[in-house]
Amino acid sequence: MYNMAKHFRPITARPGNTESYVEIPPCTILKPYIRCFWGSPEPITTFNEDTNSPQSSIVIPDACMDIIFQVDYLNNNISCNFYGINDKAFYIRESAKTTLKSTFGIRFNFWAVALFSDMGMKRALNCCADSEEYFHDFKKKLEAILIEKPSIKERIMIVEKYLIERLYKNHSRNDNVMNAIYYILKEKGVIQISDLSRKTAVSQRQLERIFMEHIGVTPKKTVDLVRFQNVWQELYYAREKDFQEIVYKYGYSDQPHLINSFKRYAGRSPLEALLHAK
Repeated sequence: MYNMAKHFRPITARPGNTESYVEIPPCTILKPYIRCFWGSPEPITTFNEDTNSPQSSIVIPDACMDIIFQVDYLNNNISCNFYGINDKAFYIRESAKTTLKSTFGIRFNFWAVALFSDMGMKRALNCCADSEEYFHDFKKKLEAILIEKPSIKERIMIVEKYLIERLYKNHSRNDNVMNAIYYILKEKGVIQISDLSRKTAVSQRQLERIFMEHIGVTPKKTVDLVRFQNVWQELYYAREKDFQEIVYKYGYSDQPHLINSFKRYAGRSPLEALLHAK
């Protein structure tokens, strides 16, 4: 499969925040499908001194989907959830208590989950579900091993083998979806659905149906999310913020249009997002 990830490397609300977790790229075989593996290198102890005001962090749409496996050693609790594609920002509030946790995540590129999962993505928008709902044998095959191996590198070796096996067994690839996504990524989300339909020789109605099945959102929403992420990267990495250049480059009518569109996904204005990204 052509590695479309070359055209799309989404970033989080705080790309430089690597104090509590690391991101590790997948092996060559999985690079077209997996954005990264992420989590705590080893179990981490946290303590919030201000129990009345527990800290929170914002999560913005990155057009990825995740399996997140977490072990809470103090409370003897294990969770393993699948998180579908998001189209809005949300906050994660950290525990006000002392914790000893180990977190391990598999971040899928949005076009890839259906190639590994046991069910379609029709209900994946903004969802949080037990991993078994989408990956029926994940817990059975991996939970005990992931508990036994708290090191993220050991976990990656085990999970990569599991994912490669599933990839070769699964035959749910849809070339029409992949072709459409290629054009969306290549154009950085600046493409009309009518043009996408023409380029792929697939009707707009058919595109909507297959996108909902394989991604969980419409082609229009996919285009908007990809454009948002590209705009966020332009803003974050640019030394000088030229809003008018971004307006022109990404097809906005004016700066207010850019700001309102950005806020719809980031929950903040571009300047506010940049301030909190440090």
